[in-house]
Amino acid sequence: MARNKKYPLDQQKLIDLLQNHKDQMTSMSKWNVYSKEHDLPHSQTIIKYFGTWNKVKEALSLEQQGQSRPPEYTDEMLLEYLDRYKEEFTSISEWNTFAKTNQLPSYYTFTRHLGTEIVEQKTMTMVWDKNKLKRLILSYFPDTPPTVTKWMEVANKEKKLPSHMTIVRHFKSWAQMKYEVYRS
Repeated sequence: MARNKKYPLDQQKLIDLLQNHKDQMTSMSKWNVYSKEHDLPHSQTIIKYFGTWNKVKEALSLEQQGQSRPPEYTDEMLLEYLDRYKEEFTSISEWNTFAKTNQLPSYYTFTRHLGTEIVEQKTMTMVWDKNKLKRLILSYFPDTPPTVTKWMEVANKEKKLPSHMTIVRHFKSWAQMKYEVYRS
């Protein structure tokens, strides 16, 4: 039986049940791990009875915490980060790893605030689409399609080029890329 089916309680019965576990109610995510291990109701089941997680904590006389919201960034702050950490923008995934470690905004935050074009100009990190990839491939191999090995040789020499997997992800296969770039 699903856990939420076991708790057709009213608010007071739920409060009584949770009293012995209220020290575990620090956050919904922590509660959900704890509740699963101890066969207690999921946070969403509890919220159905109270409306919000903070109202649950209020009913149990627990200290309420404000929601942890991501920091607000101004365009000026983001542009400064782009200038200061330009060399760390070798790829989107590498930037996000660096950003998480150093408590900096994610790549998505930059593009949402500033737009993809500005971020690409400032960092030289491209967000690839089929049209950009077609132009790029033709600039390196104008007459005949490259093999995966040939492309990897070029991409390894020039670090800003996308991997063969990026190309496959956009075209669905290497053969499809060759067809679309050289036959259409």
